[in-house]
Amino acid sequence: MIHQGHLDTFNHFSIVARDAGLFRQCWETAFNVRIPEIIEPKEGQEKIDLSKLFTYAPTYRGGPWPAGKNYGVTQVSVPPLYQPHERMIEVKAAGTMPSGINFYEHGGNGVQYLGIVEGDNRDPFLKELKEKYDCEKLEEMFYDPLPGDFCIVDTQQVLGTQLCVKKDGALNGRVEVILPETAEAAILVDDLDTAVRNWTDIFAIPTPKIQQAEETCLVREKAVQTSFRYARIEGAPFELYLIESKGPGPFETFVKRKGHGIHHIAFDLGKETSAFTDRMKNQLGIDVLAEYHLDGKLYTVFDSAEKMGTAIAVRQEGVSKQSATN
Repeated sequence: MIHQGHLDTFNHFSIVARDAGLFRQCWETAFNVRIPEIIEPKEGQEKIDLSKLFTYAPTYRGGPWPAGKNYGVTQVSVPPLYQPHERMIEVKAAGTMPSGINFYEHGGNGVQYLGIVEGDNRDPFLKELKEKYDCEKLEEMFYDPLPGDFCIVDTQQVLGTQLCVKKDGALNGRVEVILPETAEAAILVDDLDTAVRNWTDIFAIPTPKIQQAEETCLVREKAVQTSFRYARIEGAPFELYLIESKGPGPFETFVKRKGHGIHHIAFDLGKETSAFTDRMKNQLGIDVLAEYHLDGKLYTVFDSAEKMGTAIAVRQEGVSKQSATN
């Protein structure tokens, strides 16, 4: 029996960033939210002090964690940024975890992995990843008191990003939603045909159509003729694109600097788009990195990796580049 994973159980993004304190400040300002230190529980539940969540005995490649590295970071983590449907975006500073250290040293700030919840399918699925795709376990840990057994798997070469496969990732309602829902993640891959086969096989989803895009995009306000192949993966609770760069532009720049991985996380902010853009530019000094169209949507991608851990994009239906920048 083949044990596939389940994209519809997506639980979180994990970001590795050099400066977790700066991350917190910028996400609060950009989205006009407050990130609480302590989650207020429902009536009858104990308060959860997030600073005490990291009390576990984790393993790295089957053994104890090696010594960490000091990147001059004083704040090692930020309370998770919760979204609807008990999903979250979390950040750990570079040097906090061995797999995070390797990720950071390879390409700097970025989204390290996608988290999914597999229940009783967790162990058979991990075994399948190892036997069929030679995907090794990187780290295992447990966050207490929230149920959260974390197993980070090195699926980078197979899927374009690492996975965190959990048995029980439920937060049981003990969260405060502060962010809008993720609309999209875009993953840059080396070979789109191979990546599509892997995603459809590992997650038992319909094979997506591979399409070609020839696009004049704006990169730092300069027009660039670019080309890329892409496929929209079905089954995730947000739009998930696999992209193979075939020419100059923002995707090619990312690949040359970092290799492959999650290029950006996107949000649909509707009427709040203008206010969000204003806060990014004028309060945080984060410029627009690129603008391009895909599947009828205008993407505005911000050069936010240094301050926010990853590139943040906003999407708008039926909007031209010129009208969006005015």
